[in-house]
Amino acid sequence: VLPGEYHEDNIVIHNLHNIIIEGCATRSKVISPIPTGGGAGTAPVFHVTDSTSIRIASLEIEASDIANGVLLEEITTGAVQDIELHNLHVTAATRSAIEVHLGSNIVIQNCHIDMLDKAGDWPGIFVAADRAVIKENSITVTSGQGTTDAVAVSLGRGGIQIGNTSDDVRVIDNLIQGGIGNGITLGSLTAVATANGTGVAQWVGWVDDPSTGAYESIGMLYDILIEHNRILDMGLNGIGVAAFFNLDSVDDFIIVEGLDISENEIRGCLNQPLALIEDDMVGSKGYGGIALADVEMLSIQHNVIEGNGESRDHEPLCGIYVLHAEGAEISDNRIINNGPRIQQESSPGPRAGIFIEFAIAPTTPLGMGKLPFPRQNGVPALTVHNNVVVQPLGKALSVTALGPVSVTDNQFTSRGVISNAESLASRVSTVSIINLGISDELYLQQLMTFAAISQGQASSDPATAAQMAGQDGLDDRALGRSLTSGNVLVNDNQIVCDLLGTPVNNLILSSVLILSLDDIGFHNNQCDCNLDLISGYDLVLFPIFLFGLSVRLSDNRMKEGLLNALISAFSWGLFMNTATNNQATHCLIIREAALPDRTIKNHNVVFIDPTGSGFCEGLL
Repeated sequence: VLPGEYHEDNIVIHNLHNIIIEGCATRSKVISPIPTGGGAGTAPVFHVTDSTSIRIASLEIEASDIANGVLLEEITTGAVQDIELHNLHVTAATRSAIEVHLGSNIVIQNCHIDMLDKAGDWPGIFVAADRAVIKENSITVTSGQGTTDAVAVSLGRGGIQIGNTSDDVRVIDNLIQGGIGNGITLGSLTAVATANGTGVAQWVGWVDDPSTGAYESIGMLYDILIEHNRILDMGLNGIGVAAFFNLDSVDDFIIVEGLDISENEIRGCLNQPLALIEDDMVGSKGYGGIALADVEMLSIQHNVIEGNGESRDHEPLCGIYVLHAEGAEISDNRIINNGPRIQQESSPGPRAGIFIEFAIAPTTPLGMGKLPFPRQNGVPALTVHNNVVVQPLGKALSVTALGPVSVTDNQFTSRGVISNAESLASRVSTVSIINLGISDELYLQQLMTFAAISQGQASSDPATAAQMAGQDGLDDRALGRSLTSGNVLVNDNQIVCDLLGTPVNNLILSSVLILSLDDIGFHNNQCDCNLDLISGYDLVLFPIFLFGLSVRLSDNRMKEGLLNALISAFSWGLFMNTATNNQATHCLIIREAALPDRTIKNHNVVFIDPTGSGFCEGLL
């Protein structure tokens, strides 16, 4: 394509093969006509259907306000595969600049996508494909003033979206900046056949309220890699899902099997007003630098998630929010200052640096008679290693799990608690871990699982047995739903509750709360509570609170202001309880185990015994 301007309504490549269309970069410009009542300007500039081995490169493409720049789709039974879009400069508005439906072996590389700041439901790039690479592109939204200033953008959605049923998609080394949507959206919705009047499901763009019943998520995503992207100044989450559903009314999720999020920079997102999380959605939805619904084998490593939502004044925000994870690893991330520090009138919803609504250990069937019971396959429910987390408001880490949890070598800091919160859970300031797994030392796992049969929660009937094996979502958040331990290991962390300078008086139940019906190991941690005594008065009742069937509390240092606490730690192992070699500012309450001679408390050092010898012992 020689240099010049080409005004083309619709260039169709249908059922063709081995075609190359290549121009002279921005000197070769293909322009869609202005939409008219006769239909001109409504079709994509390039429309590739049922074709293979197509390369479109080095062109400037200007779509009309209601059309795609490039649309790849399978119309009949012909495949759309081996397509390369390279070095394109595409301008679009309300439809995606590049849109792919049901393709395979798709490469979108080194393209510049410029979305105009006009209201629409579609992102800059939409891909529903197998074996796709989206690499080294820039996707920005241009405001009415001709800049990419995120503050000026108010209508354009922007970003990249990976549609449902996609498999083996790589999103690597892209710049994604500006727009009111997610930086990268996982999953997509379709208008259900009974609701759209056409008799068939239809692809739709963004839907603000998916709870109307007119939309559903069909198919899962598989093997998605999001690596080394810069995601800046987006209105919603840096990486998010197409929708969260009300789990009280519909069992629907955006589900990903195999998700690796590595080495990304996510800053300045969540800068638009956020929709209120209704009361019936509080346990089913969250906002964050990363916000996910249902993921099996999740890896989040080496990311910087910083400064998101700082302009929001009352909405609940997280660094990382995951509704349901099966085998998750979160390691080597910097998750810092997401959300403002002080919120006097807070809206309901999850707030934490890392918030996992429910994590479960991956399972494998174990045959017992006619009924296959799920048992853990050796992969832990959750590992949280070597992260730096500073949360302005809410906990640094909040987890409910079913299966082994390992939390080591992290730096956790919480700098604010919710002042108008009524629930006790919100009075845990820094780390909360609740594990529903059960020790099988006395065969409790097996007894609880068999008890599910007698209560009608399981059966030898295949359909009911399948339910017992666990469904996607939160159906498995219950005791006895799998043969899974509840081991919790919290080692070598620095945990700080820093409330200095908050303008309100804070009553804190605990800085660290860990509950399990299995073993808890809490070793070699440095736990500080920096509480106010000048601008206000803060009081913490139990800086460390541990309860499990067996508890081991050793080699920790616990510090609080002399007048901000009476107790440094409470530990109770119902079957066995050990506390040794700890150093604490205040008293250590080590409850006797239920069985005799199963409690050890040696070589602990307390800095302050308020009334002299014997006071701490009197609290037992």
